[in-house]
Amino acid sequence: MCLILDTSLSQNMIEGESDSSCVNPWSISVVKKILQNMNAQISEYKGYHASSKCYSGAVALSSLQKSSRNKVIEMGGDTYQITGCAGKGGFAQVYKACVNSKKDEVVALKIQKPPFPWEFYMYRQLDLRIPENERSCFGYAHRLHLYSDYSIIVTNFLAHKTLLDAINSCGVTQGSMDEVLCIYYTIEMLSMLETLHRNGIIHGDFKPDNLLIRHARDDLTEDGFRDRSGSWRQQGLCLVDWGRGIDLEQFPKKIKFNGDCRTSGFRCIQMQENKPWTYQVDTYGLCGIVHVMLHNDWMEVEKKTTFDGGYSFQPKLPFKRNAQPIGRLKKAHTNFLERMCLILDTSLSQNMGYHASSKCYSGAVALSSLQKSSRNKVIEMGGDTYQITGCAGKGGFAQVYKACVNSKKDEVVALKIQKPPFPWEFYMYRQLDLRIPENERSCFGYAHRLHLYSDYSIIVTNFLAHKTLLDAINSCGVTQGSMDEVLCIYYTIEMLSMLETLHRNGIIHGDFKPDNLLIRHARDDLTEDGFRDRSGSWRQQGLCLVDWGRGIDLEQFPKKIKFNGDCRTSGFRCIQMQENKPWTYQVDTYGLCGIVHVMLHNDWMEVEKKTTFDGGYSFQPKLPFKRYQKVELWKKLFADLLNNDIHEEDEHLKMLGNLRSSFQDYMCSTPHLIKQLKQSLAKQRISLGSS
Repeated sequence: MCLILDTSLSQNMIEGESDSSCVNPWSISVVKKILQNMNAQISEYKGYHASSKCYSGAVALSSLQKSSRNKVIEMGGDTYQITGCAGKGGFAQVYKACVNSKKDEVVALKIQKPPFPWEFYMYRQLDLRIPENERSCFGYAHRLHLYSDYSIIVTNFLAHKTLLDAINSCGVTQGSMDEVLCIYYTIEMLSMLETLHRNGIIHGDFKPDNLLIRHARDDLTEDGFRDRSGSWRQQGLCLVDWGRGIDLEQFPKKIKFNGDCRTSGFRCIQMQENKPWTYQVDTYGLCGIVHVMLHNDWMEVEKKTTFDGGYSFQPKLPFKRNAQPIGRLKKAHTNFLERMCLILDTSLSQNMGYHASSKCYSGAVALSSLQKSSRNKVIEMGGDTYQITGCAGKGGFAQVYKACVNSKKDEVVALKIQKPPFPWEFYMYRQLDLRIPENERSCFGYAHRLHLYSDYSIIVTNFLAHKTLLDAINSCGVTQGSMDEVLCIYYTIEMLSMLETLHRNGIIHGDFKPDNLLIRHARDDLTEDGFRDRSGSWRQQGLCLVDWGRGIDLEQFPKKIKFNGDCRTSGFRCIQMQENKPWTYQVDTYGLCGIVHVMLHNDWMEVEKKTTFDGGYSFQPKLPFKRYQKVELWKKLFADLLNNDIHEEDEHLKMLGNLRSSFQDYMCSTPHLIKQLKQSLAKQRISLGSS
């Protein structure tokens, strides 16, 4: 049969070739011509299965967009049971699936309508041209099932996080990625483009969310880095999504292209200036990725005149001098710890689960060795053993490891190991135990015990395998641009309720960010009548606030106290910190505004100071709301919380309660909104891969 390519793709791929030496590689006529010329060769490719008929399995492929879980796709004598949605784009949906009911044989199905065989063609060119020792850097496709209405590519299911996930994680926890990591990934990307371009292939969509992070199975050695030998060959990046790939061997030598990728932030200089391009589409993408790694901000370029009257392009943002604010912050953190521990020493020692020693940690495994290699190492404390099964997170001050207790695989905990020792977080967890009402306690995390040594502290907490609110935001950003507004409203109600509970009980979190909020899923079906009072299964659904190392216990300070420290967390410094004014609850409420902003806009909040009609001023987000959003509700939230100088508890709690009620009133005003919320929560659960 002749390969099928639908002309509707031209909506996002610019057509038209000006002359034989300058063409648009993504135009329908060019792609179709290549596929027709290669038809005989493609039909012989391993894994190629074509039919002139429509897909006719028991499950309609169109139904998967509404509900896909556990549905079975039948192709080529195999069955594929879908276990979750792995991603959605403008043209295709990707699903995680088990082959022939084998739970250990997991693949990804990329289902596209209209059918699009080009990506499979590009994967086979990679198989033919890329050296074997480099092939794992560019993804694999097992087979293509081509129907008259759909195409389905079966690829490896890669559970790795993307480079964009890593950038976002660093952005929230430390401002930007460590420079040594930026350098490493830059080397990796340059090496990848060398390999591709040497073999006549252009990727065409070189972005951080198309680069998966690969982890070495074995320990990394210091002598194999330069030539990427040994375990360094397993470590690195994997470039996926080849739908915009360009095969240079299908064009005349010295060809130049004139299409526009239309991808915001990744249109190379030549596209912006309507000039011909070739490899620049990839190298500009690399520059954009390096920029966001270094600055945690997307690249904007400016055209500058040079001394000889010409011009050059350069990023607008300047590079940073190598100041080390994290070192100063650690010193301040230690001073704070010493002062507070003098006050709280007696109180801490009386807490259940508190185990202190004046000696250094003396287990068989040195805790300092865990940063290089932790897997299967055993930590001994208080008569128990903890076998580490993986690293769950790293920050500026601590590392968190997943561990099994006393070799019991069903008893899993998290170990938060910190040097110098830091008992403050354990103290905060015990204050939560004492003050938070039992029916709200599950919203704020639990700590079982603290082992305090002279050199380290180790907190044993529940291991929470849930995704974070930041994961949900990023997932929505990739698949649909931003989060459904009904979900934004729901999580806003949840966060307002959490802050009401905390602040009413004399506790400030101090680090209210989306990666410190875990998403909790109800075990039972959600009902429509329990939403407002959070009864029934709605009590299990919601958020869980963790990481209490910056928590503030207001009961340890005089009444009406005000604070003057600066959290130094980019994007979460409240107005009072920015203006060097005193603050209390604002550190949390500003964090809430930042989270709401990124849910609504898929972009971090920037605020501006505007003059009011009475000669005063107010703060508001720079980005405007979209017309279809509930503008009045959101305006009121930001106006109240960004311009909040209230330090009195009663007045502050009244404001939070009024805002929460306004969102609840809206949700309960129309029955279909709760139904829509339930559907959005179910869809989100699938997209995040939650069981």
